Amino acid sequence: MGREERLYCTGDWVTLDEKGNFLFVGRKDHMIKTRGYRVELGEIEAVMVAHPAVDEAVALAIPDDAIGNTIRAIVIISNSSSLTSTELKRHCAEKLPPYMVPEQVEFRDTLPRTGNGKIDRQELLRERTKSSQ
Repeated sequence: MGREERLYCTGDWVTLDEKGNFLFVGRKDHMIKTRGYRVELGEIEAVMVAHPAVDEAVALAIPDDAIGNTIRAIVIISNSSSLTSTELKRHCAEKLPPYMVPEQVEFRDTLPRTGNGKIDRQELLRERTKSSQ
C-alpha cells in the first residue's frame, strides 16, 4: 500500500480485496446492533445461564432489514426442568433492557461444538439458514 493509513482496533475482521479495499468479514467479539443499540451477545447469554434451570445458552444475531438484527436464543435446560420460553424471556426482561431480550427461544438437548469444544455459532447460523429455505 502506497498510502499512509491509520488502523484502529475496532473488533471487526476484514480482508483486503484486489483493489486494496477492506471487506467486512465479521467481528472477533459478539457485538451486534439491534434497534439502534449496540449489544454484546455474551451479556444476554450470562443472564440466561444465571437462571437455575439453564445449563447452557447461546444468543445469535439474525439479520433483520427493519431493526438490524433480531436476537434468537438456543438453550439447554436441566433434565428436571420444565422451563418455558415465556418464563426465560421474563427472567431476561427482569435483568436486561427490552431490546436485549431474545425474540425467539429454542430448547435443545445439545449444541454443536467446534474442534476445540466451543459452541459452534457458525453451524447454528447455517442450520437456521437451511431451515428457512
